[in-house]
Parts: sequence; C-alpha cells; structure tokens
Amino acid sequence: MRILHTSDWHLNDKLGRIPRQGDIVKRLEEIANYLDEHKVDVMVVAGDLFMPVQPN
Repeated sequence: MRILHTSDWHLNDKLGRIPRQGDIVKRLEEIANYLDEHKVDVMVVAGDLFMPVQPN
C-alpha cells in the first residue's frame, strides 16, 4: 500500500494582503498528478487545512 502524508495546507492563507488561491490550486494539481503517477492508495492530510480568519 502506498501512502502519501501531507500537512498544514493552509488553504485560505495570504501572502501579506495577496491571496494565494491561484498558487494553492496549482500545488493541489501537482499533488493530484503525483497521486496518479505513483499510484498512491491513501493520502493523509494532517495539521491545519485552513488558517484562522484574521479580522481586516
């Protein structure tokens, strides 16, 4: 069984005031390709999926 472990994705993160969603989508596409290429059976995501929302 092939397992890929990742963590701390911080999907809603920003770089200062610059949203990172475009970059995050590209990285998720890379991970999806990796899963296919290496025939990964299970992916475990540990840690923070999202950052706490900061007031403006």
